[in-house]
Amino acid sequence: MFEKIVFHITSGKTDGLSINGDKKTVAAAAQYRSTNTPNDPFIKVLFTDSSGLILLLHDEQIYYSQKKIGHLRHISNSAIGSAGYVEYEDRKFLLANKGDYQFVENVLIGSPNDIEGECRFSDYISRDNKHILSLAVNSYTGKRDDVYATLIDESAVVVKK
Repeated sequence: MFEKIVFHITSGKTDGLSINGDKKTVAAAAQYRSTNTPNDPFIKVLFTDSSGLILLLHDEQIYYSQKKIGHLRHISNSAIGSAGYVEYEDRKFLLANKGDYQFVENVLIGSPNDIEGECRFSDYISRDNKHILSLAVNSYTGKRDDVYATLIDESAVVVKK
């Protein structure tokens, strides 16, 4: 099933997906790599309703973000990667990936202006390993591109034929 989801996105299809029963339309998608894990490509998908998916290709995991959060103002730029933990939505997140840098390998849907581009980031993971808080500074704009996402089962994503 994971491969079917990836194929749907990499084929450039913008419709035919639903997540937890909600129909989604893809606004943009791109495949990335990062300097800390160069052999583990991932795909980020932005939907027209500002929700999104992160597909970890090596681990075959799917993270779902209900909305784009942009900038968590209670966490300063200088805290990204230097704080051992951060808190968000009554959860404590532990630093798991410090000082990484993502770069676009391939724009799949949309244009480079439609999708998050290159950025410096650090990932924080919840204690139960089901939530990720990725704190990022966009390399082109200098603005924050923070993402909060939850690990979901691939059965939550339905690909329409």
